[in-house]
Amino acid sequence: MVSIVIPSYNRTNLLSRLLDSILCQTFTDYEVIIINDSSSNDREYNDLIEKYSNLFKVLHYHKNDLNLRSFLKRNLNKV
Repeated sequence: MVSIVIPSYNRTNLLSRLLDSILCQTFTDYEVIIINDSSSNDREYNDLIEKYSNLFKVLHYHKNDLNLRSFLKRNLNKV
């Protein structure tokens, strides 16, 4: 099984396009993991997950309590 990990921040329109693209693939042994990096549009994400949850065999959704992008940038600059 392949894990498709998708970080997202306030981009439900692009996320929808991406999920549609994944559904069009012939390879089907995968799981989709969506990581919401503390976006401000919870309703849109909830609607999106509800729409796609029945279309994928395995779809996980997680929302970070804090936006972790700044932490990652700061730590990557120290390497």
